[in-house]
Amino acid sequence: MACAPGGGGRATPDSAWPAQAEARTTVGTVEYGLEVEAWRSFQPVAGEQGDPLLAAVRLTSAQPIPPDLALGRVRLQRGADSWGGTLAEESTRAASPTTIEFMLRDGPRWTAGDSITVMVELVRGGSRVAVLGLRTVIARVD
Repeated sequence: MACAPGGGGRATPDSAWPAQAEARTTVGTVEYGLEVEAWRSFQPVAGEQGDPLLAAVRLTSAQPIPPDLALGRVRLQRGADSWGGTLAEESTRAASPTTIEFMLRDGPRWTAGDSITVMVELVRGGSRVAVLGLRTVIARVD
């Protein structure tokens, strides 16, 4: 299952997202968790300006994740600044996975070391069923 391809950000209306969300939520009787690693690369091939933000976003559960459950849109929040985009599931899902990973590419060029909140939609059957959120720090890769 693939979500919309990653790409350029856009303004995200605040009313479309809750003010905050937890890193764990229950849908039906199944609890899901969110894990995020965010970074910017400043390796020599990226140049002085560095690459845009990248993030690996993982949905976890103690039970197998249904095949029609995915992460949809993503919103990054840094203070008063917000950025919206999409996540892509770039690898084939294993049978009955308890973790699935999505990638965010071409994010904003926010400063490495900044603390951000990553909020994602949990989507099932084409409808948003929950929003998960997690605070993380943008790492720097040299």
